[in-house]
Amino acid sequence: MSPPGGFWSRLRLMDFLAIAKQVGHAQHGPARSPQTIWLGAILARLAGCAVVCLLVGFAADAHATWPLGGWGGRSLQRVELPGVTCGNGTPYAIFYSVATDPTDRRATIYLMGGGSTKCAVDDAICPSASVDTSMRNLSGLDKRLTVPATNNQHERVFMDHPDNDDFMGPGHWFVIPYCTQDMHLGGRSDVQTYDMTDVADFDPNNVLVAQVESHLNSTETVASLEADYPGLEIAAVSGGSGSYQVDSLLVHVVHRGDANVQAALQWVFDRATNIAPDFFETAQLVVTGGSAGGLGALHQFWRFGDALEGYPETRLMLAPLAGGSIERWYSEDAGGLVYQPPLADEIDRRWDFWQGQRPCEIAGGDHTPTAGDDCDDIVDLIEHYRLQRYPGRDIVYMPMVNKEDSVALGPIFGDAPETVIGFARTIHRYFQNLSRVPTVYPYAIWTTYHQNGGPQQREHTPDRASILQAIQWPSGGSTPAPYSMLRYMNLLATRSLDDLTPQIEHVPVEIDDIDDPNSAISLETDRPSFPDGNVARAVGLATRKLEFRDDVVPPLLLKKRSFKFTASTRRDALGDRVVVPAPGSGGDPTLHGARLAVLNTDGSGESTLLNLPASGWSMLGSAARHKGWKWRSRESADGVSLITIKADHLSVKAGKDGFSFTLNEAQQGSLGMRLELGDDWIFCADAPARTSGTPPTSARYDLPGRFSGAKHASAPAACPLRPVP
Repeated sequence: MSPPGGFWSRLRLMDFLAIAKQVGHAQHGPARSPQTIWLGAILARLAGCAVVCLLVGFAADAHATWPLGGWGGRSLQRVELPGVTCGNGTPYAIFYSVATDPTDRRATIYLMGGGSTKCAVDDAICPSASVDTSMRNLSGLDKRLTVPATNNQHERVFMDHPDNDDFMGPGHWFVIPYCTQDMHLGGRSDVQTYDMTDVADFDPNNVLVAQVESHLNSTETVASLEADYPGLEIAAVSGGSGSYQVDSLLVHVVHRGDANVQAALQWVFDRATNIAPDFFETAQLVVTGGSAGGLGALHQFWRFGDALEGYPETRLMLAPLAGGSIERWYSEDAGGLVYQPPLADEIDRRWDFWQGQRPCEIAGGDHTPTAGDDCDDIVDLIEHYRLQRYPGRDIVYMPMVNKEDSVALGPIFGDAPETVIGFARTIHRYFQNLSRVPTVYPYAIWTTYHQNGGPQQREHTPDRASILQAIQWPSGGSTPAPYSMLRYMNLLATRSLDDLTPQIEHVPVEIDDIDDPNSAISLETDRPSFPDGNVARAVGLATRKLEFRDDVVPPLLLKKRSFKFTASTRRDALGDRVVVPAPGSGGDPTLHGARLAVLNTDGSGESTLLNLPASGWSMLGSAARHKGWKWRSRESADGVSLITIKADHLSVKAGKDGFSFTLNEAQQGSLGMRLELGDDWIFCADAPARTSGTPPTSARYDLPGRFSGAKHASAPAACPLRPVP
């Protein structure tokens, strides 16, 4: 399924939906309903994320009952940091709370969210129609460009709740505020001016102008309003007392979030070593954040990892809540994620505008930058940290997201059923791929909720009851998974999680009351997006044997064409083992048939795709003692003669007339295999050519007429895409 129509035309300025719920009082104008966005850069194309995130979200709901003890009697202390400021020049500060036991080595570092601001062009003053910002009213302007004197908006993460007992609850807390509108990434030193006089493209009501006019026509003056809201410039006013009209309204911002993160990190390290000089010898740290803070945590994690390079015993965890750039969209035709240039282009525009630094462009850990390094996409970025920058380090990764995020769906893409399905499939495949990567433990919820008995709403960042409920349901099942998101996160942080089942296979659920930690939840089986929002399980297999022979000397004898593949997975990781689909399931080939693809994965584009109808399949064993599935054909035109699928074993024999792939090129480089059972199951492998000698060469094993894959080639992190028929 392609991205929804009309999206690309709205792609340029995504963060405008990051307006948090506003407090409705006279000073800040009428209340507004929250509009939020996820994948904070989820699609960094969406690259603007929103604020109704885990920490900032719904701070205005003072009337809500929250019987969990909040901070558990603890409070945050505020410290202003010298030499750095918010985006409007006001003081920048950090918040912290020392653990109940100061000798504790557990610490959570949270980067706050709050949307982002960007011009569609790089002019000094944005054309009014191009301003994308979450500062579209006075409350939003104040909230996103200042750090308050007190901060009590974080109890929904670091709450006094049993699910936090293993790590977050008793440990140290450091909260890194956000007031630069650049996803914590900006490296600019110059002032950017945003013309807010007419932002009808993003705010038809032009609320900021209306609020300023209302204040001017009451008791306030231009000077007093500009003093109350640093960064605001009321550049031109016409009319007289009681009928003033704002003709030019500007907002000035310095996007210097990167410098603030650096200063905050330095303060955290100084404070920690003041708590104990050897603090980092055995420290356990979680770096997290929601929305813009989630993207900031992902892309600033290298600073924490590099700073702790000299402390090999320190345990680290990266746990972004609702934030992460993606450059791909799920394609039903290809059966996987397909690269979308507009997504990548939008990410690049934002990096360039904010003058941020990509982790893979900076030397650190075991990494030396090389030309062409790319680490924008969340999968690529985590791979950069795992394999290039910090191989061998004790680091775990727990990306989190809602498959029906309110920022992605509705305001950005629309909420047509096919749009919801397309987005959910995209996230589902991303998290399936991530769940197969060692030390990565994704947790995807699919949640809507009611707030104080109100109408159903989609969720942005996991929050309150949703982060406490074990709302992960097996696909088609009715039994909750054993862990809430918060519990899962705490157990991972302490390395005490003993159930590594990916928390991503589920159906939509609805929470009765988001403010009730014991709220009932209901399974939404009648929603149009269920079950189509999930995609087939993609199981990557290590290659035990991949051999391909072909006749390349005329006259060609097609009967000599032979392809053989074998996988034996008994000793492999759980997610990389051959598990037999159950009879009657969506992966039962006797009901739904199958397809086999063999393709070059080194860029040539050559492939073959073979249909294997249900009539050719049979069950191994009996219904009572099911052992697997077998395909058998003696027709050379079928292209596949035998496939056997049993627990921890898969083998394929193909070739002859019906197998159109050839080996008449100089070399293949690497070959992939993809076996789809019905619509619910995919087995795949990807093997480079075998090598031998010193230095290693594939000359003996990759040549016209012969390809031998590397023995025990690792399971691919993502299955090769289905070739076009």
